[in-house]
Amino acid sequence: MNVQDITVLYVEDEAITRMYFSRMLSKRVKEVLLAKDGQDGLEKVEESAPDLIITDINMPVMDGREMVRRLRENGCAIPIIALTAYEYTKDELCVNDVIRKPVNLERLMSSISSAMP
Repeated sequence: MNVQDITVLYVEDEAITRMYFSRMLSKRVKEVLLAKDGQDGLEKVEESAPDLIITDINMPVMDGREMVRRLRENGCAIPIIALTAYEYTKDELCVNDVIRKPVNLERLMSSISSAMP
């Protein structure tokens, strides 16, 4: 699948960061959906079935780890990329890739391309 044809759900609690990455991603993918925390992210996945999820890990209400855990428990196979300031492995988080903050946009785009079938 071509990256320009995908819908990405971006889950981030910091509004400024959410808007920045939304603008950057919207130039490179078909559509960007936004969620402010893991609970909002779960709802957006049910409503929209995005092609890929990018999520922060540390967030209020429901963090990214819990959101991913619930998605995977329910059989969700959507590729997920985790963004974090902490040391985690892909296996630890059950995601396709982990990118340390600060996020390099080219590294993120490479990860998105690799995650898509």
